[in-house]
Amino acid sequence: PAFAAPAPPPVLAPAGILLDAKTGNVLWSHNPDQKRPIASTTKIMTSLLILESGRLEETAQVSPTAAKVEESSLNLKPGEHLTLENLLYGIIMRSANDACVAAAEHLDGDTGKFVERMNARAAELGRGWRVAARLYLGGAPGDRRPVAVLRRPGGGPGGPPPGRDRYLSA
Repeated sequence: PAFAAPAPPPVLAPAGILLDAKTGNVLWSHNPDQKRPIASTTKIMTSLLILESGRLEETAQVSPTAAKVEESSLNLKPGEHLTLENLLYGIIMRSANDACVAAAEHLDGDTGKFVERMNARAAELGRGWRVAARLYLGGAPGDRRPVAVLRRPGGGPGGPPPGRDRYLSA
């Protein structure tokens, strides 16, 4: 006798997308174009720009602006000194918005200039989204599709390691 496939698990997220990492084909989606805060995308792009700077050993001083950033943070204090490498770890491991602001200010003098550079780099990668200057202070709306596409090998930063993660989600 034939068996019926089990019902898919319930989706609790308001939006998501699942791509085949090799082909980029959409395997599943739920409101993939719904506008949602693009924190993951901005943190991927921030990480990319930090790595591309080649300045991981430099020490950044945390500004009062960076220290005021809440939600996901490392609870950095004004005047605190951290290397860009340590800020990068905070961004990747803790999704730390305050570390993003501290790194952006160190690399480009202020977040506005950093956002301009981030948008230019995203355009080079062929991504059709822009980040608002208030990216770490409240988030700009975006959709899930760019997050998943950026994670594809050759599609941008953060692709899966060779031989792992055939499917990407956002």
